[in-house]
Amino acid sequence: MLALLSGCVTYERRVYAPPPGSAPASQAAAMITEDQAVNVAFRLCQDRAVRVERVEHARLDPAGRWHLTLAGLSDRAQVLLDGRDGKLLKGRFYREDSSPPEGSLSQPAPAPSPKPAPPPSFPELD
Repeated sequence: MLALLSGCVTYERRVYAPPPGSAPASQAAAMITEDQAVNVAFRLCQDRAVRVERVEHARLDPAGRWHLTLAGLSDRAQVLLDGRDGKLLKGRFYREDSSPPEGSLSQPAPAPSPKPAPPPSFPELD
């Protein structure tokens, strides 16, 4: 019985090879450059009539997203872009004036009342 358990054990080592015609991982995950991300962010701000002139912050996170903060004299923007194709994932655009950009479909602000409210009256103390 002991002779049966002491047999030879062999194994075959197999190396995984990707299928022919597939792109290597480094080429498939090509990222846009910082300059390209900044250009996309400036274009997005221009489309929204947000006046920005400088980049305050730009970084690529490990998930492949560009985080950009742009600022101007009074306007600013925070933009999150997909690092592979530059598409807008999230954006916050701040304008100094409270009026909506031209061509906006938002409702106009209500008209002010024609007559101001009278000041409160207080009883006289003796």
